[in-house]
Amino acid sequence: MTAPPPRSRPSPFAIGLVGLAFMVGGWKASTYLPEPVRRTEQARKLDEVRGMAEADLRDRLDTLAQRAQQPPYQLPGRLALLAGLLLFVSAAVRMYRHQPAEPRPEVEEAPATQESP
Repeated sequence: MTAPPPRSRPSPFAIGLVGLAFMVGGWKASTYLPEPVRRTEQARKLDEVRGMAEADLRDRLDTLAQRAQQPPYQLPGRLALLAGLLLFVSAAVRMYRHQPAEPRPEVEEAPATQESP
C-alpha cells in the first residue's frame, strides 16, 4: 500500500478568479451610494434645518452634508479591492513561475543475455 500523494496547493486559476471577484465586489462597494429618493428627502430636511440655524451651525451642517455624500462603504470596498488585487497578482506569479519537473521512476533494465550456438 502506498501513501497518498501530498495535497497540492489550490490552482492559480482558482485563486485568480477569487481575486477577480474580490476586486469587482470591492469596486462596487466603494462606489455604492444609497437610493436617491432617501437622499432628496434628507436634503430637503437639511435645507429646512439650515434655514432655522445660526451661521456657525450652518457651517457644521454643510460639513455633515458633504460627508453624507461620500459612499458609506468606501474604505471596506477599497480594502476588498486591494485584497483582490493581491490575490490576482499572486495567482499570476504562481502561474508563470517555473515548476520543477516531476521525478520519473527509474526503470531497471534487464541485462541482455547472449545465446551461444
